[in-house]
Amino acid sequence: MAQHKAYTALMLRRSTRQVSEEVQCGALTLWLLNDAMLLPMPGGMPIRLQGTVVGAIGISGLPVAQDIALAESWAQRFG
Repeated sequence: MAQHKAYTALMLRRSTRQVSEEVQCGALTLWLLNDAMLLPMPGGMPIRLQGTVVGAIGISGLPVAQDIALAESWAQRFG
């Protein structure tokens, strides 16, 4: 799951927490989810270097709040 979260954050250029909220409120259409790798669950963060997305990190296996906190922490360290 962590790999899918990282992939989603990288492809969509935003956190999977944000993606999850957009999917739930209908702002992000489901056609984006046709890619089997996309996983709109919190715990994925894009890594930015000077404003450009250069990678992503995905955390899974902890409670959601901890997945998010750890992903955010690591993304800040790299970027």
